[in-house]
Amino acid sequence: MPRRKFFSLLFVTMSASLGYAQEAGKYIGSVQTEWLEPDRKMRLLAPFTFIDPNGVEWQAPRGWVIDGASIPRFAWSVVGGPFDGKYRNASVIHDVACDQKKQPWESVHEAFYWAMLASDVEPWRAKVMYAAVYHFGPRWPRTVTVSGVPTDQTPDAREQALSQAEPGSEAAIVEVRPQPRSAAEVQAQQPASADVDVQIQPPPSRLSQNDFEKLKAKIMEVEAAPSSPNISAPSRTRGIARGGGGGGGAGGSAESPSAPGGQPFGGSRSAARGVSLDEIRGFQSSQ
Repeated sequence: MPRRKFFSLLFVTMSASLGYAQEAGKYIGSVQTEWLEPDRKMRLLAPFTFIDPNGVEWQAPRGWVIDGASIPRFAWSVVGGPFDGKYRNASVIHDVACDQKKQPWESVHEAFYWAMLASDVEPWRAKVMYAAVYHFGPRWPRTVTVSGVPTDQTPDAREQALSQAEPGSEAAIVEVRPQPRSAAEVQAQQPASADVDVQIQPPPSRLSQNDFEKLKAKIMEVEAAPSSPNISAPSRTRGIARGGGGGGGAGGSAESPSAPGGQPFGGSRSAARGVSLDEIRGFQSSQ
């Protein structure tokens, strides 16, 4: 490769990498810790915050103990360890969010992906790590509220809640709170309504570690090939959900999830387009 062409490609690649970090969000503060157990547990000595591309703040409070347990251990080989190098900041944010469970598990894992990009982790490697935490990381139930449901149709709230949940989730109504009606509404014989709390139970992971290796290989094949580097900025295929503190929000995605129905990757996908997060979530091994 001519020297001028090489440095031109290097400049474009570095500029694209910087663009990833700028679009992915920003950090406030720095990670300051003390070891509690060698190579395992650390305590945060100062608050630390990540602001994702949607403006959601992910806070790691002073005094919180972190251990990297939110990242599946078999995936450590991709990064060398949860607190190594560029991954440390994102791992701290992910650890704390998984412990707090204030946001839906889907949103927490996606925030980890954006935090890695903000730390200048290579996009293909960030997607591999996102695949690891999405399919094998912690999952927890959450409660969502469906408002204004006619009291004679409260069972429908379950389906409404599931429409915003990850495919394969289960839902159960935990509380129905009838809303008071004004005298005018009663006189007009307007139907009574209620707010319905529905608990969403996430689906179990459907992939094996062998499947993960296939997914990892596909991401690397599409995005990390030296002959066709993916230098275009990633498009957000799915908004990061804003669940309420303690699970009171609507959860789900800011856009309707458009997972590819569990289909394996096709052979026609170009390196320039890259592998979307929807494809990672919907991946199934072709056996």
